[in-house]
Amino acid sequence: MIDFFNAKTFIGKKVKLKFTKESLEKSEKNKEIIEENNEWLDKVLKKINFFKRHGLSSQKDVDFSTGVVTSVGKDVDYEENDDGREFCYIELDSYKWINLNEIEEIIEIE
Repeated sequence: MIDFFNAKTFIGKKVKLKFTKESLEKSEKNKEIIEENNEWLDKVLKKINFFKRHGLSSQKDVDFSTGVVTSVGKDVDYEENDDGREFCYIELDSYKWINLNEIEEIIEIE
């Protein structure tokens, strides 16, 4: 499991994320909801401009497992999870936000 301080060591580095089995199972179960959310998120101006600049047709074309770590943070307004951990996230390429609880390993790539 990745913690906040470990994740901070990767800021500015290109990485590949390995997601936990539970996270992958959850995303498979919620595929329809996730796709609806993705369609809604596509309407956000920042992302639309990003897609146009990079020739991508939608958010589903984006690889959410690789990118440059631009920040790591904690949501101070969020209550602790059931397991007692705070809600922490990693941001890739200045727009992809991933919950640290969903990441099993961060691998630096060249």
